[in-house]
Amino acid sequence: IFFSLFSTVFLSIVLFVVFSLLIFSLSLILWYFLLPFFFFFLMIRRPPRSTLSSSSAASDVYKRQGQDRVAARRAARSRRRANQKLNTEQAAEEPDSPKMSVAVPVRSAVEPGHQVSQEEQPEDGDPTIKNWEKGLYDVYGNRMDGPWMCHQVVHHSTSAVSHQDQATGQTTCKETVPVEPDLAAAVIGPKGANIKRAQAIYGVDSIDLEKNQLTVVAQSASALSKALEILHVEKQTMSLEQPWMYGWLLADKGTNIRELENTCSVRAKVSGSDHSRELILIGQPDALTDAGSWLSQHLEQLLVHLTETQVVWLLSNKGANIRSVEQACGVARVDVDKDNLKATLFGRTRAILAGQDWIVANTVSQLVELESPMQLSWLRGSRDHLKELSSLDGLWRAELLQEECSVRVTGQEQAVAQAQKWLQDRVPAPGDFFQAEFSVDPSLMGVMMGKKGTRLVQVEKDSDVYTIDVSTSDGAVTVLGPSSDAVNQVRRLLQLFSDTTRISQGQVRFLLLDKAANLKLLEESCGIEAVNIERSTDKAAPGGQLELIGTAESIVKAKVWMDIHLNQETMQISGLCLGWLLDNKASALRTLEKECGLSSAQVETSELELSLMGPPDAVKLAQQWLNDRCHELVLKVEHRGSLSLLLQNKAAALNQLRNTAKLGRVSLDKDAAELQLLGEVGALEVAREWLGDKSKHFELSVRPGFMRWLIGRNGKSLRKQMQALEKAAGGMVSLELDQPNNLIEVTGTQQAIDAVCEWVQCHSDQTIESIQILASQSGRFIGRKGASMKEMIEATGVESANLEEDTIMWLAGTQAAVKKAMVYVECQAQYYTLSSTTCLLYTSPSPRDS
Repeated sequence: IFFSLFSTVFLSIVLFVVFSLLIFSLSLILWYFLLPFFFFFLMIRRPPRSTLSSSSAASDVYKRQGQDRVAARRAARSRRRANQKLNTEQAAEEPDSPKMSVAVPVRSAVEPGHQVSQEEQPEDGDPTIKNWEKGLYDVYGNRMDGPWMCHQVVHHSTSAVSHQDQATGQTTCKETVPVEPDLAAAVIGPKGANIKRAQAIYGVDSIDLEKNQLTVVAQSASALSKALEILHVEKQTMSLEQPWMYGWLLADKGTNIRELENTCSVRAKVSGSDHSRELILIGQPDALTDAGSWLSQHLEQLLVHLTETQVVWLLSNKGANIRSVEQACGVARVDVDKDNLKATLFGRTRAILAGQDWIVANTVSQLVELESPMQLSWLRGSRDHLKELSSLDGLWRAELLQEECSVRVTGQEQAVAQAQKWLQDRVPAPGDFFQAEFSVDPSLMGVMMGKKGTRLVQVEKDSDVYTIDVSTSDGAVTVLGPSSDAVNQVRRLLQLFSDTTRISQGQVRFLLLDKAANLKLLEESCGIEAVNIERSTDKAAPGGQLELIGTAESIVKAKVWMDIHLNQETMQISGLCLGWLLDNKASALRTLEKECGLSSAQVETSELELSLMGPPDAVKLAQQWLNDRCHELVLKVEHRGSLSLLLQNKAAALNQLRNTAKLGRVSLDKDAAELQLLGEVGALEVAREWLGDKSKHFELSVRPGFMRWLIGRNGKSLRKQMQALEKAAGGMVSLELDQPNNLIEVTGTQQAIDAVCEWVQCHSDQTIESIQILASQSGRFIGRKGASMKEMIEATGVESANLEEDTIMWLAGTQAAVKKAMVYVECQAQYYTLSSTTCLLYTSPSPRDS
């Protein structure tokens, strides 16, 4: 009962918590989604009603006027009622209000600089009315800049209707004009500016724009006409002559189209695709006329005939000069016809004339004759003389004319004069030049000039010469400079020769070793420009041809370098010496090169030859070095234990011998049982003594039972006993067992031999013996689950007892325990025999016997 009550209470609490969390989560979600709408409706203000609604935007503007404005209106209305008679006579004298038509040009009601008269301006009106065409606004009063806010529908006026108020006797004029929705904003003006201006006219009672109908109520026809004139808007579509003109209007973020709108008080828009564009203008008729005049003035054309130089100047540098004409002179566009050498300039008259003058002023050309072709070569040289001349301010181009031996300079007139003066002052006289001519083998021209001419340019840059002319066809080279020393220095650097030398196979290998490191060393140390090696395909004469390409001085240096570093001597070496030189990544060979100063030491393994390359003194020193370290000694290994001692543990004894005696190489031939030693004379004597001390041989005779104990049954204990012997020896030792002769052969130091003998003496009481039993008795000797065998082991003290083929029992242990076990087995065998006989005597008699 307590558990059920507790479960009910706990379940109620859990459900209450779950529902509470669920309600809280739903509340948060609703608050999250409804809160923005709550603040939105708090902060939003009601926008003015659309022209399509039941109320007009003009009425909204009128209703939003301040209380002072309403009071002033009421006062003005009272004064008009007081002067009703005078107003009626004035209305009778006025002609009928004309119908407004889009075809009749009508000026704006308020011209720039025109003051509003007393008739037009009410006593309580604002004398400074903002002209909305000067700045464009939408129906909400937001400023609209650019050509995208144009409206394409024109409103038309209807006839005016006059009626008289019977209560007051006042005559009023009313006229309704249809207005398209997209032109309603232009009629209203920014923040109702046009309606305010029209309402400010004396005699206008109300203006209402509702359901696409503009209704104007005035006290006189003249006031009605003036109000409609202010609210009249037209649309005009224009097609420009060139497609780029639309882009010109929209360029620079619409600068030109905004200037058109602000200057002419119109709204402008470019519409249509690239092939069918048109310009749409919206405004009053006079404003549209002004816009057409503005476009005509800003897009006048001028056809200019150009010279070839002027055409090239305009089109050079990706049309940068065309852009400079447009920016400097205010030209709208410059179109160049390079085939007919003509250009068309678009823009204002003053701008296009200034552009024409700008082109002429920047393309003044003058031909400056030189006295000698060497002066022309001086300008064309790599000293950037021509570049310096062309960099004069206002100079466009300096062109070298080889046939006429002259320079044509083009640019502004002042820059051309400066170029002439520069040529007179900077170009050396013909007598100041020194010239050298020589020839180079055409096959060596590529080496002389370098990759992409870099070597030739570097030589000309580093020297003091003016220019270097190269003829690749015949190899003729002409050097022009200010002095004979400079010219001759360049000649020594550029006049290349070729020399071919035969080299041996070892020399080829030496030069190409380590990614041709020595060949690169030859080039860098001697200044050789190029080295080519051609290997010989003739097996009888191995080697190759070495071709040196460079100056005469560098080839001589290379010859001397080869005599020093490529002097070669060959030695016959043994296989043991060859293995020593190549052992450990040829460390001995590298040591030979380093200690003796050889350029290279290389081994030919197939022919057992050592090639020494280097200076003669270094080669002789290397030969003496090898003779001192390459003495050989061959020792015969007499005992098998000695051979095993040297090879055990991955030939650790051989490595110890080499390190102790400091031998070059140690090799053991197992088949021939020979030990080959390589090293100095003293090292060989040390090795002989080490072998005599470490490889002493001793034969230890043991009992057959002890030998059987060492080996164990089926060799199971051999590994264990041999490890115990080696451990007892305490050092490097070799143990061999001769079971037929019951001998233990020990090879090692005298100390190790003594330790083995001592261990054998300590364990000499151990033995393994066998005894014969009957096969029928094997089961009794074993017993149930080996009980009889365990009883015998406990009784006699042997270590183990095993049956082999049910007839032989092996006993292991001390000699006393084994003898006792053997007696035990014999007694048990006799007992089992007597038991079997007794059983036969007491068998039941057969029926025949009874």
